[in-house]
Amino acid sequence: MEIVLSRINGFDYRPVRVATFGEFIERWKTEVLTKQQPSSARAVTSHLKCYIVPQLSKLRLEQFGVENQQTFTTRVFQKGVSRKTLLNVLGTLSSILSTARDWGYTCEQIDVSKLRLPPRSARFEAPHFTVDQLQKILSLPSNPGGHCSAF
Repeated sequence: MEIVLSRINGFDYRPVRVATFGEFIERWKTEVLTKQQPSSARAVTSHLKCYIVPQLSKLRLEQFGVENQQTFTTRVFQKGVSRKTLLNVLGTLSSILSTARDWGYTCEQIDVSKLRLPPRSARFEAPHFTVDQLQKILSLPSNPGGHCSAF
């Protein structure tokens, strides 16, 4: 107990800050994302919306160790993204975690060398329409001002 108390009673002691990813990301978007170039901000917003927030918003920052990072990596890749997109998403997440650390939150940085990524040779098939979907699209009446509601 003396070891724990000596750290807490030290002059340089600062209480640990905790937050969920969802809580921290909202603050990060206001303070950091708004200062990025529009093209970068669009990519980051997409990463947040499609991958990071749906999977991590309820997880506390300090719980995102290597095991949870690997689970996240596997789930993102299973969504059918390329290795490059996966690395870009991890880069966004790494930037968020770096800011969290700089602001005094306890969290583990992403070290890609500790993660099992898909091989570089993994074939990625870009999304495409099926023949049936294409026939439906071509059979729709032309409506330049409206939106297609068939899909």
